[in-house]
Amino acid sequence: MGCHLHELAENMLVGKTEWYTSLTDNEVIVVVNAFLDNYENAVCFDGGSIDSFIDGGYKRIDELVELPFDICWVEFSVVDSSIADFSIICFLLIKQKDGFIALNFKRQKNKNDWMFDFSCFRPKRGGLEVSICDKSGIIEDAIRNQMELISRFLTAINCVNIEIVEEKPDKKIQKKRKKRGKVPLFSRWTLHIKINKSINKQNNYGRSHASPRIHLRRGHARRLRSGVYCWVSACIVGNKENGIIHKDYKVIN
Repeated sequence: MGCHLHELAENMLVGKTEWYTSLTDNEVIVVVNAFLDNYENAVCFDGGSIDSFIDGGYKRIDELVELPFDICWVEFSVVDSSIADFSIICFLLIKQKDGFIALNFKRQKNKNDWMFDFSCFRPKRGGLEVSICDKSGIIEDAIRNQMELISRFLTAINCVNIEIVEEKPDKKIQKKRKKRGKVPLFSRWTLHIKINKSINKQNNYGRSHASPRIHLRRGHARRLRSGVYCWVSACIVGNKENGIIHKDYKVIN
C-alpha cells in the first residue's frame, strides 16, 4: 500500500485538511500543532487491509498494548468495508508516560483529501479518554472500535516472533521531491511472522486426546511457559479421518 503520511503532512502545512464544523478553532489548533510537532519523527507501519486484520483472529492483550517507538504512524486500507467513504484509516500515536495519545485521520476514496476524525488518550491500564471529536454526531462505539483495532495491532507487533521489515522509498524519487520542496516520503514497516519450531511444539502442550476434525485454526497470541508472548499463524489442524469443518475465509494475497 505504501506510506501516505507525506500526503497528510502536505495538506496540513497548506491548511487543506477537513475538519468537523462542531470543532472549535482552539481544538483545530491543538490537533494541527500536535501533528506538525511529531510527524517528522514517526516510525511508519502498514497494517494492511482493515478487514483482513479484523478477520485474522488478532486479539487484544492489554499488557502488550504499548508503542514500540515514541511516535508511530499506523495506517490500514479500507477495501471491502462498510466505511465506503474512506480508503485509508490512519493513526498518529504519541507515547506518554502513562499511555499514548492517538490522532485519527481518514483519507477519502479516490482523492488526496484528508479529514481529522478524533483524538483520544489510551492509558496503560486500559480504557479511553476521548478529548476531541465531532460533538454533533459522536459515535462512541466507532471510536472504541478503531482504538480496539490499534490495540490489537500493538499486541501483535509486541509478540516475540514478529519481525518488523523496513521498505525504503526510492532515493531518486526522494531527491526529486526535495528539489520541488515536497515533504519527503517515509519508510514503512510491515509485520512478518517468524516461524519457530520450538514455539509450535510448545503450542501442543502434550495433549493426548483424539485429534479434532480438520479445521482452520485462526492466528492468535500465545503465552509461552517463559512468560513471553508469541504470535501463532493460522494453519490447518486436525485429523481428516474424523471429518472436516468447513468455514468461509477471505484469502488475502
